Amino acid sequence: MVLLMCYIIIDPFKVIWHYDNYRKTDSGASLNRGFVSAMTYKQQYGTYHYDSFIFGNSRSLFYQVDEWKKHLPDSAVCYHFSVSGGSIKGLYYAIKYIDDCGEKLNNALIVLDYQFLGRIDVQGPYHATPPVLTGYRNAFAFHGDILRNWLDLDFLRYWTEYQITGEFKDYMRKHIENNAGFVYDPVTNEESSRLNDSLIATGVFYNDNKVKEFANYQHPKVSPVLLTDEAKRILKGIRAILSRHNTSYRIVISPLYDQYSLNPEDEKTLFDIFGKANVFNFSGINHWTTDYHNYYEPSHYTPAVAAEIMDSIYREQSKKE
Repeated sequence: MVLLMCYIIIDPFKVIWHYDNYRKTDSGASLNRGFVSAMTYKQQYGTYHYDSFIFGNSRSLFYQVDEWKKHLPDSAVCYHFSVSGGSIKGLYYAIKYIDDCGEKLNNALIVLDYQFLGRIDVQGPYHATPPVLTGYRNAFAFHGDILRNWLDLDFLRYWTEYQITGEFKDYMRKHIENNAGFVYDPVTNEESSRLNDSLIATGVFYNDNKVKEFANYQHPKVSPVLLTDEAKRILKGIRAILSRHNTSYRIVISPLYDQYSLNPEDEKTLFDIFGKANVFNFSGINHWTTDYHNYYEPSHYTPAVAAEIMDSIYREQSKKE
């Protein structure tokens, strides 16, 4: 009962009380990024009337709004609807929620990868779809997962240590969020890794320990066929919403450092559903995935790579419509 009362009062995962800015203070606990994105949008769409959206998992974080706006009309109002992990159904719910709110979807940049496309749905405290997007059909399971995470003894030990010392240590990584060096814009819901970008610019980021993270990580091969009949049905639902809004959209398959290539059958499915002109596959072996300097660590590429990708996919389009 004491732990339950502390959970309600402290709200370490920020899923109980209202927050104008979910990132203003550091609770120490890892937040469900999708929940932050959904609730921030719900609270702010009536004020800002966003009409342009970046969708994707944490790899989409580094497609920076200021860079994207170079390829959009001057009137575009952008929002970064990012999640952790990501799933096809979660992407559908996010796009449908914007549509249900009666808001515009003039432009969309959808950042995917073979791991994202391999998940119809996701569960767990950090990845589950926010209840507001599902009409609260999954509210009990969502909050149950987060409460169980609070009651996990490992989490409580690391979280308590972090609260007392204020120091983040590598062994806490599974349970504690390290926000050092990240800058958050509550209007666009954009997160920027300014500290790491500064270290890269000064040439001290890729030290010996960092380089070791990339060792033996690359295993170039073709991913298995991932898109099931259910996945195709959901993707067609996404296309229907985008078509109804006459959305100008681009779908990016990320260049992951592991050099996995998206299965050609899945690529063809995406071409058939969304149109070949709208799908850009950068997976596999290319000039980005052969150089670790393009990555913060093996799972996330830098804003410089994202900017190059955006320049590439919008090259045939005039800078301003």
